[in-house]
Amino acid sequence: MAGRNPKPLVLLDGHLTKKQKEEREQAEKRLLTGTAMKIWPSVKENKYAKKEFVRVQRLLRKIGKDDALYENIINRYAMITAECLEFEERQAAFFKGIEELRESRASPDSDLTDSQYYKLLHKMQENIIKLDKQLQAKRSMMLSIEKENALTISASIRTVPPKKEEKELTGIAAFRQRRGEG
Repeated sequence: MAGRNPKPLVLLDGHLTKKQKEEREQAEKRLLTGTAMKIWPSVKENKYAKKEFVRVQRLLRKIGKDDALYENIINRYAMITAECLEFEERQAAFFKGIEELRESRASPDSDLTDSQYYKLLHKMQENIIKLDKQLQAKRSMMLSIEKENALTISASIRTVPPKKEEKELTGIAAFRQRRGEG
């Protein structure tokens, strides 16, 4: 049916002949290097990045796409994921700091003046906003990588040649083929 992307061989039902299945399988294998992804040392050192790399690699292995072609993408994705988590931790620390500042100001033995309190509060809120902007930029990068990675995998599936339809010959063409002339 026009407009549909071809499915990988493992998802196809029994609609293909043995020869067509072999052709599809060979075409899919040509799209991979056969070398598994390797984790970068910088990713291995970061506990969050390592955890994310292993998670994604496991998922890609399940669908037969744990290939060195995706190594750079997945390592970068894991590092950006770790950076996002670290920004979120910093943000949480600032939110906790704001709460502690409010509690300390409310206590009777607080020596903070109104001016000092509001200056500190303003600086903390500015830092939260700066972290949020950086976090949004990182999340945007992650989304781009996720889209590209999905497109890369689906693109590799689309490059597999579609099944060849054999036309039944009639009339003169069938006669010539039987005689070995066609």
